[in-house]
Amino acid sequence: MTDPPPSSGPIRLSVLLVEPDPKGVEVYESALRRVDLSSRLLVLATAGQAIDYLAGRAEFADRTRFPVPRLAILDLARHRDAGLEVLRWLRGQSPPARPSIVCLLASASDPDCALAWELGAHSCLVRAADPEAWARLVHLTLEYWLAFNLRPGDSI
Repeated sequence: MTDPPPSSGPIRLSVLLVEPDPKGVEVYESALRRVDLSSRLLVLATAGQAIDYLAGRAEFADRTRFPVPRLAILDLARHRDAGLEVLRWLRGQSPPARPSIVCLLASASDPDCALAWELGAHSCLVRAADPEAWARLVHLTLEYWLAFNLRPGDSI
């Protein structure tokens, strides 16, 4: 898991990313810095770690240090089994333990889109092959879900 960035104020929002490859994290970190909302990226390598985090179990029991994330990004294009395992677990949880869920797909015709929606995903996006387009998509996704999207109980 990445450490939270130094901050003069509290961490308001966090993003959970299930990503076993450290190189796959860089574009998210860069985009989150550009969105700049006192947020942090929580990177976990396995579905089991992500579920423990979301459940507040084991090393993640302290919700002050490990708050329920605002957004979970599950890359079904690269890590299908892990993403679907987390989605299936989340489906049975009550709203306080449920972040907004964005799933990344290999193509617009990917049959996992229907399955992801059925399991409770809030959005499915096609993972861009071009690095610049991919960085822009990640930035826009984080900006929308962290800065503009309202959830029950949010204040403006």
